[in-house]
Amino acid sequence: SGPQGGIWCSDRNAVPSQGIFGGYPSSGVYFGAIGESGAWESLQAGRIPIFEDLERDSWDKFIPEASKAVWPQNRHLEKGAGGEVFVMTFVGGGGYGDPLTRDPAEVAADVVEGVVSSVAARSIYGVALNVDELVDGSATETLRAHLREQRVVGATRPVDRP
Repeated sequence: SGPQGGIWCSDRNAVPSQGIFGGYPSSGVYFGAIGESGAWESLQAGRIPIFEDLERDSWDKFIPEASKAVWPQNRHLEKGAGGEVFVMTFVGGGGYGDPLTRDPAEVAADVVEGVVSSVAARSIYGVALNVDELVDGSATETLRAHLREQRVVGATRPVDRP
């Protein structure tokens, strides 16, 4: 069979939903094909690949055809020409509260549940997990301090207005 095609409409592609009280904005729509992902081989072997598998194993092969979302939300996969995988993320709501103040144990529970990826636990929530997906308290404190420092790198002062 030949390549698949389609058309869809979406909003919030370039301007995501805003977070409040320190929460990050939502993802935008992010879509494109990933070749050589191994997803179809996993399906044939009876294993359903999840988004984190693609993120870990094939993200460098992903070429977005629209705005790139920093934090993928809901995911949908379809088979494209030559066995490539089509990935599309959908807009979510903006965050509520500073992710660096979230209880690390709750973040770890979300990783185990599959709601938060281990990549997001580290880069967004500043939670360091060990190989058993348990919180490393000392490493989490160090990581969160580093992420807080990075927030001010390159920051500018507000403009004084008369």
